[in-house]
Amino acid sequence: MKLFFKFHFIRLFSTIYKMTPYQYLSSTRIEKAKQLLATNLTIAQVCYTVGFESVSSFAGLFKHMAGQTPATYQLQQHQKLIAVVKTPLKFIPNCFAEKNGWTQYSNSEEAHQ
Repeated sequence: MKLFFKFHFIRLFSTIYKMTPYQYLSSTRIEKAKQLLATNLTIAQVCYTVGFESVSSFAGLFKHMAGQTPATYQLQQHQKLIAVVKTPLKFIPNCFAEKNGWTQYSNSEEAHQ
């Protein structure tokens, strides 16, 4: 009888969320990993924090779901953070910056890069 409930749950879950519980858990873990990779944690620390037991299985699933390796993703996130610090107006919509008067006194080269 227990087996019936297990498959019934999986079928209902899949109907509602359009993925199996395992796929949902994997997706949730990878999204959390993306957030953590933007910090100073190592890839191994991120792997274990989000619930994987093997760095290689984590890296493989991450690449499959995110389209790039965790190392590449982490490097891009760190480069983006450096760019935001260096030229913050580049990451703010111009209409919002103008409304708040931020483009008035800024380096025009920075605002238009």
